[in-house]
Amino acid sequence: MLGKARFNQIIAANLYRLRKEKGIAQDQLSEDCGFFRTYVSLVENCRKSPGSYSIYRLAKGLGVSVNELFPKIV
Repeated sequence: MLGKARFNQIIAANLYRLRKEKGIAQDQLSEDCGFFRTYVSLVENCRKSPGSYSIYRLAKGLGVSVNELFPKIV
């Protein structure tokens, strides 16, 4: 079973990777999502655990499916 800490690490890594792949700065993503830039930074650095609605807003801001932020289930 995947623990909460590892789950958050995977979301953070996926958020960072997708943001970089799309060439979106933290400032732009936070503006598109209605967050402060520091919030995006805290999530990407695993210092803040985003709630389900925040994950939805981040995915929408990136133009991806929510599933792309979640860990792959094998």
